[in-house]
Amino acid sequence: MPTGNEGFAVHLQSLTDFAGELATQLSGMGQPLSDLDSLVEHKLRLGEFNEAYALWNSHGIAVSEMYILVGQARDAIEFANEITKTVSVAYQTYDDTVTGAMHAVGKSIQEA
Repeated sequence: MPTGNEGFAVHLQSLTDFAGELATQLSGMGQPLSDLDSLVEHKLRLGEFNEAYALWNSHGIAVSEMYILVGQARDAIEFANEITKTVSVAYQTYDDTVTGAMHAVGKSIQEA
């Protein structure tokens, strides 16, 4: 969110919540990939004629392409999740460092 000093602020809880949502989506990608994988191995029984073979071939190509697409989506979600976690940890560390410095300054002022 924008601030008045040309910087921006990060709402850590929102970032953490987003990382949690990405993790949930990531955990849900396994079943579709498994289902698509089983479709590749399962031979359709369409008959013993040229059109059936052509349909089986087209089906195999479509399933393979879907498997690749879902895998790429999973990889993108995994990447976004890792980046989100990295950014969240970096900002949390920064906040903790600033908080510690402020407490140290406050303590030194009280002692003076």
